[in-house]
Amino acid sequence: MAAQIAPTNIAVLLCGESGTGKEVLGRRIHSLSRYSDEPLHTIACGWMSADRVADHFVQYSRPVEDELPPKTGTLFLDEPSDLDAASQSALLRAIPDGETLQASGAIAPRLISSTTRDLVNETRQGRFPSELYRRLSGICFHLLPLRERREDLPGLVQFLLAKHAARFQRPRPSLRTESLDALFQYAWPGNIRELENVILRILLLEDEELVISELRFAPAWAETAAPPPDASCTAAPAEVERQLTLEALTRTARSANDRTGSPS
Repeated sequence: MAAQIAPTNIAVLLCGESGTGKEVLGRRIHSLSRYSDEPLHTIACGWMSADRVADHFVQYSRPVEDELPPKTGTLFLDEPSDLDAASQSALLRAIPDGETLQASGAIAPRLISSTTRDLVNETRQGRFPSELYRRLSGICFHLLPLRERREDLPGLVQFLLAKHAARFQRPRPSLRTESLDALFQYAWPGNIRELENVILRILLLEDEELVISELRFAPAWAETAAPPPDASCTAAPAEVERQLTLEALTRTARSANDRTGSPS
């Protein structure tokens, strides 16, 4: 699905717990897009001063003191719900109401956002602007926590072992069956990021039993799953096909200024 929408300009919203790989998926979409040769600019919204963010979004200008990126390539907004009300309003005014961000004054040709929060509920509670949510979530991906996708553990373990063995020029170990069983039993509150840290410790400490024993004796974590994603955060194949068709129609009719392809 990411490969399907990457060549388009549809705004993408990535939802999921911390450590589930939202930034990785965002970078993958950027690498498959028409802007792959241009920069991917990341803004951690919670760390940006409100006046700088608002000034940039309102004026669509080059960054103030290089704190914000110029409007080229892909813009990745990390947790836009952390912006204050004034900055959210400024951001809303900077995003064109249509399929494409390639419009005069647009903040960037491609916009990707990520959140750990339930923005649908935030919108219902009046804590996040509904129109801003609509413009950020042209296509929404919900990344499952690792505890709900344990079947991916063997592949992830092998990938991470190979990645970091090459990175640190260490022999690639083969984990014992008992260790793999312990990985399957663990709840992974930190998701893939925590798994990567565990693999790093096994590789660098060269003491598999010590690291695995830490998991066995770790405090019990609740296995309660995160709230199920709202329907608007799950893009069904038919919806993706509809979005792609609208994008194609928009590009074809752009010369006639046809705006019938606005996302719903």
